[in-house]
Amino acid sequence: MQRSKKFCAIYIVLFFLYAAIAIGASLSPEQRAAAAEPEGLFVPTAGEIFAAIDNHLKANWFSMNRDNIPDTNTRPQIA
Repeated sequence: MQRSKKFCAIYIVLFFLYAAIAIGASLSPEQRAAAAEPEGLFVPTAGEIFAAIDNHLKANWFSMNRDNIPDTNTRPQIA
């Protein structure tokens, strides 16, 4: 299982690396200089994304709190 995760991660990285190289190689320096840059491009930060989610979905975290969790030493009970 661990081996397949590593293989998948390496495959994804290599795919995006190849795509970046292929796109960069397909444009000449003149074409890159003449390319229009998007105006008003907005990339939200992670904090802004979570704040927007929190505004729309109010989670009741206190209702999910468990009280009186018994102390145990056996691994199946801890799980």
